[in-house]
Amino acid sequence: MIRYFAKRLGMMLVALFLIMLLTFCIMYAVPGGPFTSDRNMSEEVEAALNAKYHLDRPLPEQFYEYVTGVLRGDLGPSYKYPGKEVNDFVENGFPVSARLGFITIVFVLLAAIPMGKKRKMAGHAADGLRHHRRDHSVLCHCFGSDIRIFL
Repeated sequence: MIRYFAKRLGMMLVALFLIMLLTFCIMYAVPGGPFTSDRNMSEEVEAALNAKYHLDRPLPEQFYEYVTGVLRGDLGPSYKYPGKEVNDFVENGFPVSARLGFITIVFVLLAAIPMGKKRKMAGHAADGLRHHRRDHSVLCHCFGSDIRIFL
């Protein structure tokens, strides 16, 4: 059992690292930068901002700084709101997100447990129909409707 959890934890860490890498690469694939806007700013001001936020360093070094900052719990400064840290936004939004997540889990369990009991009583679980067509359609519907939120 411990091996199973260690394997799952390792897979989670690899997936998290790959998501961070992919997000970082996509951020730099988009033309422009965090300080590109309609208003014109001088080259000196833009260079000073890039130096302040370490955007003038090579990409591998920036990614290393990003990952080590995340591991320390420091998500860095906000580019949109000067003088504010990203951690402030996370700290303010976490209680609402946690409450919403808890309520969602309660509703899902209140719906899923009776549905599972009904299915078992109908004999579907005992007769070996683990992968029934209806199960796949419900799974695809749930996955398809939820993945849009993350994209």
